[in-house]
Amino acid sequence: MYSLATMQIMINSDSSVNVDERVQEYVTDTTHNALARFETNITTLKVHLSDEANKKSHRIFKCNLEARLEHMKPTAVSAESDNLDAAIDDALVKLTHHLDRALGKIKSH
Repeated sequence: MYSLATMQIMINSDSSVNVDERVQEYVTDTTHNALARFETNITTLKVHLSDEANKKSHRIFKCNLEARLEHMKPTAVSAESDNLDAAIDDALVKLTHHLDRALGKIKSH
């Protein structure tokens, strides 16, 4: 588990994805950069990485993100790619868009 400001990042994976130091640093750094403006709202970010190999033995990496925000229901997104870093990046883009909409609605009320 890693902590940035008040946001905790929990990284988990299935047995087919090796979450070594490089992957941990990539997740932590890209998460911090992508979600910096939401760090005061997010209490915990759960990251789950998996390898969803298909019938033709192509590797498809999947990144599931679940953000737990103060006084709100958890928000979850996922993304798939043939590259682990790209799956993480795509999921962070989706989460950023979702948080922009969700927190924007709260501020407008």
